[in-house]
Amino acid sequence: MMTSVKSSGYELIKSIPKDPPYPMKLSHVDPDWTSDFNLVRASWYHPSPTLTQMGQQGGRGGIHHPDEDRVFTIDELKRLMGLPDDFRLTGTFNQKAERCGRMVTPHLYKHLSKSIYEKVLK
Repeated sequence: MMTSVKSSGYELIKSIPKDPPYPMKLSHVDPDWTSDFNLVRASWYHPSPTLTQMGQQGGRGGIHHPDEDRVFTIDELKRLMGLPDDFRLTGTFNQKAERCGRMVTPHLYKHLSKSIYEKVLK
């Protein structure tokens, strides 16, 4: 089951165009916007901005879906991190999102271990 949390930044994310050509912040749309919180609408055309341990946990931040006015679901976060669909996380939405924001992707571990093997251990 896909779950999502409607953040208090919901009204703000609606002002960022859907399907942006690049990851877009509110300051890209409103040059007078001076807040430093991380509210970003992801793009289908570029890599997602960095997920952080606090980024998806409500408030006025997080990486938002390119076409919908919401943060990514846990299933979507797992895919962004390169985890298989059947990978299970336990806990609340915030606990799962925090783990996704803290983890190093399996793809990075794969390439790092391959490089260490070839350059150090071999």
